[in-house]
Amino acid sequence: SSEVRTLRCRAIDISDLETDIPIAVLIVCHDLTDFKFRIETEKDRQVAARLQHEDKNTHKAQEINAKHALEQLGIIEGQLLAHRGAAEHFESPELRSVWKDMEAVREHSFEAL
Repeated sequence: SSEVRTLRCRAIDISDLETDIPIAVLIVCHDLTDFKFRIETEKDRQVAARLQHEDKNTHKAQEINAKHALEQLGIIEGQLLAHRGAAEHFESPELRSVWKDMEAVREHSFEAL
């Protein structure tokens, strides 16, 4: 089986000019494969934690936006209810018709919600 290893090697000159050994090199290698795997695993864990935190923040923001929208909807509903039947007081038949159409749309919209 072909296994990929990550090694860090250093060559150290241990030649001794006072001896008959003209060239002596010591090569020291460290296997970093497991260390590299642990670093990548830790990075993956950090990315997952960050994404989970961002997802939680997004959900919280959506809850806040939904709450705000419902509050605004309540305000609008109150204003529209205060003007219910106002069409009967309009002199213009066109304006009366438009107002009644708006009331019908409002009723339908709130039923859909």
